[in-house]
Amino acid sequence: MATKWLCGADIIPDQQYTYLLYSPQFAREQTAVAPRWMAATLRGARDWQVMLDTGQDRQAILGVVAKYTPIKDIALLERASLPVISPDGSVDLANIRSQITWAHERGYITHQPSADTLVDTRFVDRAAQPEGR
Repeated sequence: MATKWLCGADIIPDQQYTYLLYSPQFAREQTAVAPRWMAATLRGARDWQVMLDTGQDRQAILGVVAKYTPIKDIALLERASLPVISPDGSVDLANIRSQITWAHERGYITHQPSADTLVDTRFVDRAAQPEGR
């Protein structure tokens, strides 16, 4: 048994917790599918944000979550802290740099990679074009 104490955002405000990741193989080999997948994901993220902000289509969207995830209990989903997904796919590079510095200062990583080498926006950029191509 557990009780929710705080959300991550209550502990570390303005932290970006959710990122969209492609495997190198998917990005390299699925050049027609990868941009369309990103465009569809961002459409869903926009619908998700509208649901979080206004409650619009909440039951329908949570029904989809229940259908396609192991969490089948809508009442549980109603009580859960739902993630926020960037509706435009943006990544907060300053936040990533801060996380890299934090991890390095504590010895969790031995060197600090450039955040610019960790983030590839080509699929998000393509998704912003007409038809997500």
